[in-house]
Amino acid sequence: RESRRAGMQAAGARRPSGFSEAPQAHIIRALQKDQYYVSWLRQKLETLAASADGRLASRAEGEIRLVACCCYFGLTTLLGKQTLGEEYCDIMQIDGARQPPSALRRLCLVLIQCLGPYIYHRMSID
Repeated sequence: RESRRAGMQAAGARRPSGFSEAPQAHIIRALQKDQYYVSWLRQKLETLAASADGRLASRAEGEIRLVACCCYFGLTTLLGKQTLGEEYCDIMQIDGARQPPSALRRLCLVLIQCLGPYIYHRMSID
């Protein structure tokens, strides 16, 4: 009985789920679309900062970029929703088990995606 149950579990593990891998062109297009919206949000935040204090806006360019990135990906990826680029290309993020990524994995993705370029830029300036 145990061997039959193990065999059923192994057979179930090999069964493909309903997800297929996205073509590279779709992934690139989704990233381009996301970059467009992050850039748009960054421009709006820069305009807002410039209207408040022009010198602040020029000094805080990297921080404004970070805030725009965190807002966009925080409200999409972090909450487990598709980004506008993923929605446009009809793709979604899945992990190795072909399940939506866990909250911790999504948090790590957002932190790496937003903080990585910010830290690199700050280190290259200093």
